[in-house]
This record gives sequence, C-alpha cells and structure tokens, in this order.
Amino acid sequence: MCFRKKKITEIISYLESIKNSKSSQQYSIEENISFFNNIDSFSQFLKWVKTRMPKIKKEEITELTDFENEQYSKELHESLIKLERGYIPGFIAPIVKKISIYIKKRNSALLIADLGSGSAELSRQIINKVVKTKFKHSITIVAFDYSKASHKIANNNLASLKKHIHIFEKEHLTETELETIASNGNTINVVLVRNNIFNIERDFENSKFDIAYHSFFKHHLNIKEKAKLDAIIQNKATVAFEYDGYKSFVGMVIQAFFVWRKPVLLNGAVFSNLRYYSKEEIKKGKDKSKIKFFIFGMFLTYRCTYLRTIQNQ
Repeated sequence: MCFRKKKITEIISYLESIKNSKSSQQYSIEENISFFNNIDSFSQFLKWVKTRMPKIKKEEITELTDFENEQYSKELHESLIKLERGYIPGFIAPIVKKISIYIKKRNSALLIADLGSGSAELSRQIINKVVKTKFKHSITIVAFDYSKASHKIANNNLASLKKHIHIFEKEHLTETELETIASNGNTINVVLVRNNIFNIERDFENSKFDIAYHSFFKHHLNIKEKAKLDAIIQNKATVAFEYDGYKSFVGMVIQAFFVWRKPVLLNGAVFSNLRYYSKEEIKKGKDKSKIKFFIFGMFLTYRCTYLRTIQNQ
C-alpha cells in the first residue's frame, strides 16, 4: 500500500474513532469521511465534486484540522508555511505588504492583535519586514490561538527571529500582564496566548489594539462567530486587516491537483473553498473601496483572495 493510501486509511480510522466523542460535529465528520473515501483517484474525486459536494451545508462543515488533531494540524501548517514563505506564489504577500507599510507610517509604539494566528507565519513575515526598516519603536503582538499544537508550530516558526524578538507563552493573558510586557523595554514582543478570542472585550476591557489582523481564519467560523469577530474588531481595534479566500471552482480544482499527494492539505484546499463566500457576497453591504481582490496563478498553484481594510474611530 502506497504512503498516500495509508494516510487516507489512517485519517478515515481517526474520523470513525471520534464520532461518538464529538456528537455536535457528526455531520461534518460524516462529510469528511465521505471525502476521504472518494479520493483514491482524481476521476473519483471529480465525481464526488459533481454529485456530493453541491449538497454539503457549508455552514456546518469543518476541515479535518478543525477537529484539533495535533498531527494533522502540524502537517497542514508546515505545508502552508512553505507556500506562504515563497516569493512564488506568495499567497499572503498582499496583507504583509499592507500592514508593513501601515506600521512604517504610524512610526510609534504599537499594540497588535493577531487573531487566529496559527503558525504565526503572517506575523513572522511582518516582523521580518519591520526589522529591515530599523523600526525604532516597541511593538507587542498578541497572537491569539486556542490550539496548543499551533503554539508549538509558531514557536518553531519564529525561531529564526529570536535575536530580534522576545517570545512569551501564556495559557491566559491578563490585561495587567499585557501592560507589563508591552512596557518592558523590548523592541518587539510576541505573546502566544490561548485566550478565547470571543472574550477579548472582557479580558482586555481597558485596552485597545492599534492594529488587528487575521489571515485565512474567518472562513473557519460560523455565521454568529463571524458577526461577533466583526463586533470585537470594531470595538477593540483602531484599524484592522481581514485576509481570506473567496470561492472559485476553477481554483479549487487546480489546487486539488497541485496538492493531490497530500491528503491533509487536499482536504484543507477543498473544504476551505466550500466555506468561502463568493466575490459578490463579500462585496455585499460593504464599502467596495476598502476591499481588494487578488488571483495567484503560477504553474499549478491557484488561489483567489481578498484583503479588507477596516478603519475604526
């Protein structure tokens, strides 16, 4: 049995094993099992795309890594880091550039929230840019992610910058601790925390973040959580940057072909596209001048993304 087939069999066994312990996610688990049972060949996958995928309830579906399996989270993040670091295709380049320019223009001490930070690759690239500009003010980045696995990956990912930054890990960061860290005299602080993002207003009642950002995070949330995230950003951040994908059938098929040999990454590519909003839905009811859309296409890589800038009072 080839490695890919072994991996698929292993994943299906894992999903079967958690069905009883995750009763609220039964629908999503069943749809994930169906997906992995139908990717032995590309033709079988395309049949699943045609017959099963259109019936899936996008607001009830989650990706494999959303079941908080440390091994699969590690596999996904390590693969994404390689894609996000490369000049080609440079998937997160637009938001890195936008925030780096904004930080340079602000030219002052900054408190930043990285929401759903994952591997902290976005913050790593921003810090790298800031260091090169010889930014003279202090920056404290609070990286919010509930996953312990993500914190391990983030710590390793930030290792190359350790001579420029000070890393702190907190199970639950208090406002007093944040004030102490932000005023410690270090140029750049990164605080990895497991605070519940939806409790930010309570946990940091008297603080406001100069910048908040999130990348490929919002599509993981349900409708109520998305609305709550928007409200928190409006109340607790001066400016925010939202970066995510938008729905593209062509893009999804090309991505699937490109990552075919990696079942975990394949699941992420297909199921994230299922949860993405369309370009038209993203524009609806928003100031279009604050949204920019991007298409990355190079060889067999293809991704459609958008960047929204939110300026609060």
